[in-house]
Order: sequence, then structure tokens, then C-alpha cells
Amino acid sequence: RASHSTSNTFPSSAHHHGSAMSVPMKTTLPGVVKAVPSGDTLVLVKPGPSAGPPPELRLTLSSLRAPALRPDAADEPFAFASREFLRRRLIGKQVTFVVDYQVAAAGQRL
Repeated sequence: RASHSTSNTFPSSAHHHGSAMSVPMKTTLPGVVKAVPSGDTLVLVKPGPSAGPPPELRLTLSSLRAPALRPDAADEPFAFASREFLRRRLIGKQVTFVVDYQVAAAGQRL
């Protein structure tokens, strides 16, 4: 289960709402894990071939708050271990996800 930023999205069933695109709610969708920026956030790319760089989708796992990795201050305890736990298991793997809700991007963190 996940929430996502309305700024980037890739499913073919996505549709426009103003300047942002929207992922269908409560629909199971596929993605390949490209990056794990934190213990509660994944960056997915659309599986399969694409012309040019594949579109990306940043998902935050719903109902979960991992310790924060902070570039300008000390990380919260277990932040690195939390991210590495997900990264080792998911990077490069195909996953499926369901969007529970959507939030507007708040800077770089969702």
C-alpha cells in the first residue's frame, strides 16, 4: 500500500488533473524499484521497454514512518539500517502496488 506524489507518474491508465497526473486509486499496478531514498519511500520505473529514460514514480509506503535520513543534520536512530533493509530486498525487483491516497509534493519529501 502506498501514497504518491502527484508530480511524477507512469501507469498507462494515468490521467491529467491540471498540470499534474494522477494514478488510479485502489488499482494494482506494476513497477520496478530503481531507488530506495529512505526506509519508507521507493522510486519506481515502469516495467518494460520505453523510448528514452523510463518514467519514474516516487511512492511513500502508507501507514509507515521510517526514521529520517537528514542531509543537513544527524540522522534519526536506525534511519540508515531502515533504508538498507528495503534497498537490499527490493532494488531492481518488480513489485506491485496499490495507491491508497495521493498527496502533493512537499519539497523533496512526501
